[in-house]
Order: sequence, then C-alpha cells, then structure tokens
Amino acid sequence: MGSPTSPPPDPTLAAREQFDIQRNWLRNLLPPTRIVCPVCRGAREPGYPRCYPCNQAHRASGGILADAVVPISYSPDDGQHYHQLKVYKSPTSPNRLAQFRLAILYALFFNTHRHCLERAAGGPFTHVGTVPSTRARAGIHPLQQIAQVAHGSLPLIAATANPAYGNAREFHRDRFHVLDVPHF
Repeated sequence: MGSPTSPPPDPTLAAREQFDIQRNWLRNLLPPTRIVCPVCRGAREPGYPRCYPCNQAHRASGGILADAVVPISYSPDDGQHYHQLKVYKSPTSPNRLAQFRLAILYALFFNTHRHCLERAAGGPFTHVGTVPSTRARAGIHPLQQIAQVAHGSLPLIAATANPAYGNAREFHRDRFHVLDVPHF
C-alpha cells in the first residue's frame, strides 16, 4: 500500500504484470497440418479431415460446424492454465485471481486480434454471447461476466442449456436455446 502522497496504482500496469505471469504457461496454437485439426487445433490422426471430437460433431450435425473456432491457448491438463480454467468457475469457491487473469487474457487477446476476428465473423460484432454451463449453475457464469465487461456496449445473447441432456458433451441440435436476441 502506498503512502497518501503516492500516485494511485496503474490498472494497466497491474493487468500487464498479470499477463506477463501467464506468458510462462500459455502455449501458442499450431497451424492446421495433417496432424493438427483445422477446426479446433487439437491433435488428429493423419488421413482424417478433423480430430475425433470435431468429426463426431460434424457427423451428428449433418455436416454443420462453427464458421470459426478461435482457441486462445492450449491447456494441457497438468498445467497452470488448465488449473485456472477449472478454478475460475468453481461453483463453491471461485478463484478471483484466476477470474482476473482470464479476463485480462481475454481482453488482450480480443483487442489484439479484433480485426481478424471480425473478418472471420464477416463484419463488426453486433452482440456477445457465451455457451452456458451444462451443470445447472446458479447465477451468472463467470465467463459471461468476463464477456459482459469486455463488451459492455454490445447486447448479450443469453442462451440456456437443454436439461434433457444433463451434462453430456456430445453434439445435439437442440442442446442450447436462445430465447430472445436483443436488438440495439
């Protein structure tokens, strides 16, 4: 804590420091190759067009996949980034530092790559939305809070998970519902 005459802390500097800490464990994505999935950038077997989960979704959807998938970093399940992705959304005791770090990571990523993201989306963003939790979480999901702060001026598309599928991770056309798309 500074003295009464010291300047207030610089939030930009604090954000940069937290991002610099994360740089130690973030892993850049590999470009699509014969062993890297062109959809999610995960591993795929040579000779297959996509990785197993993306192929399963492609089959179940009748050939429909997302127009663009933009992963920010790999997350090996024994690493710090994986740990943060688990604890930021803990329903019993969410980790505020992990939430802060992920918010910084998202904001820096979005601001750095905004033009490429808008090009992939076909134009400027008009709304923001997140895929909801399938675990019947009470209240607002921390990822939705991060998105709302980062895109405060954009209307939020609120989706809900279809409870008929429980916590299943397979593709179903009616897995999520959007009840109302707000207009601005």
